[in-house]
Amino acid sequence: MANEVIAKVEHDYGGQGSIPQYAVKLDGFVGLSAAASETVCSYAESPFDEDMVILEVYMCVTTGDATGSADFDIGLADKADGTNNDDSLFNAPTAYSAAGVLEGLAVHAITGRANPIWKAKDSATDSFVVAQQNGNVDASDLVYNLLLICAPYAKFKAT
Repeated sequence: MANEVIAKVEHDYGGQGSIPQYAVKLDGFVGLSAAASETVCSYAESPFDEDMVILEVYMCVTTGDATGSADFDIGLADKADGTNNDDSLFNAPTAYSAAGVLEGLAVHAITGRANPIWKAKDSATDSFVVAQQNGNVDASDLVYNLLLICAPYAKFKAT
C-alpha cells in the first residue's frame, strides 16, 4: 500500500524580485518490501492552489537501502496511484544505499530542457509527486525526504 506524505511549505525561499520561491519538504518517503512492476511507494499531492515550476529537487536519504538493489523513479503523476507517472525528478538514482543528499533532474533550469510543472491541487494532471519502485526487491529499510524549490508558473508567463 502506498505511503501518503503531506507536503509542507516551509517558507518563502527568497525569490528574486516579483517571483517568490518556496521550499516544499516531503518527509517520509519509503521503499517497499516487495514490488510488482511500477508500484507506488509514496506520494504527495500539491499543497498549492496554483501551478508551480519545480526549479530544483533534492533527496535526503536518512536510512539507506542496505541491499542497494531497489530501482525506482520519482516524478509527477495525475493521481496518487501513479496514473500517467513520469521520472522528471529522479530517474533510477543509484546512490541511496547510505545516508546523504542527492541532487535531482530539475536543477538550476538546465539549458534546453523544460523544468517540471507541478499542477495545482485537484488538477486533472500532474498534481502528485510519486515514487514508484520497479521490480520485486526488498527496499523496506529505505527512508528519504524530498525538498523541492518551486515558484509560481504564472509569474514566468509572458505578460
